[in-house]
Amino acid sequence: MSQVSSSRLRKDVEERVKEVFFRALADIKTPKQAEDFYNTFFTATEKINLPKRFGIFLTITRGTEYREIADSLKVSLPTVAAVQKQILIHGVKGMQKIIQQIIEEDKPNYEYDPDPRWARGKRYYRDKAIQKPHKHFPF
Repeated sequence: MSQVSSSRLRKDVEERVKEVFFRALADIKTPKQAEDFYNTFFTATEKINLPKRFGIFLTITRGTEYREIADSLKVSLPTVAAVQKQILIHGVKGMQKIIQQIIEEDKPNYEYDPDPRWARGKRYYRDKAIQKPHKHFPF
C-alpha cells in the first residue's frame, strides 16, 4: 500500500499545488505528451497501480463481478471494493466521456453500465448514472 505523509501542507499551499497540477494535466493534448508525463512523473509502483486502478474503474462500469475483476487484473477484492467506494462517493461524472469513448473504440468488448453501484452482476438500475455523492453503500 502507498504511504501517505503525516505532514500536511498548509491549505493555501495545497490548493495552489493542485491548481497547477490540474492545469498541467489539462495542457496534455496528445497521447505522446500523456505518455511522457506518465513516464516522467510517476514512480515504478504508481506505474503498476494506476493502470490497474483505471482497469478496475472501467470494468466496474461494465457491471463485471468483483471476483472476475480481481482475477483478471490481479488485484485483491478489497482493492476492487475501494475503487467501487470511490465511484459511490464521487460518481463517474468526470469519467463518463472517457468511458464512452473507450467503449465506442472497443465495441463489442465493453458494455457500459452507467450505474456501477450494482456492479456485482446486478443490473437493476442501468438507466441512471451516479451524478452526486452517496452516503450509503450497498456493500
